[in-house]
Amino acid sequence: MIIGFQTANYFARATNYQTSMDLWGEAERKVIETFSLAEFDRICGDIQGAGFQDIELWMGHSFPKFMTPFFAEELQKIWKSHGLSVYSYSCSLGDPVRYPRWTRLCFETAKMLGIELITSGITKESAPVIYSLCNSNAFIGDCVKSSLGHACNTAFSISLKGIDFSDPQQNEEPKI
Repeated sequence: MIIGFQTANYFARATNYQTSMDLWGEAERKVIETFSLAEFDRICGDIQGAGFQDIELWMGHSFPKFMTPFFAEELQKIWKSHGLSVYSYSCSLGDPVRYPRWTRLCFETAKMLGIELITSGITKESAPVIYSLCNSNAFIGDCVKSSLGHACNTAFSISLKGIDFSDPQQNEEPKI
């Protein structure tokens, strides 16, 4: 069993804790706009200081649109320097039906970070597209779906082990 700490718990830090869950989107935007490697180092230090060894990395601290191999490597160095291990990448896969590029970018970000598990919430309408993406990319492991108790959402995890995003056959957009 893994007992981990979600870096999303620090969503309010960028607003000096002057926000609420009702204003999640605004706080998330502030985190993304002001994020730095120094801030990530502080977060990892806090998590280590609280006694955790495993973390779920939130996309606000590793935003797909800005991810580069260099930035991914720097984030890895930081969490490893604090003795932390990342067991999943928590992100919003968005709407893969209308915006498949964003969804693929999330997959690529997790891969760049060396994280083999994505955790996200999706709509029931998106589930077949995500499932197709998993299958079309020869994912090792399962797309595990479980009810969140809400009629229109599904939580799932995806294993990214063995994916080569440089392979053109694995990098095609899913057919909708």
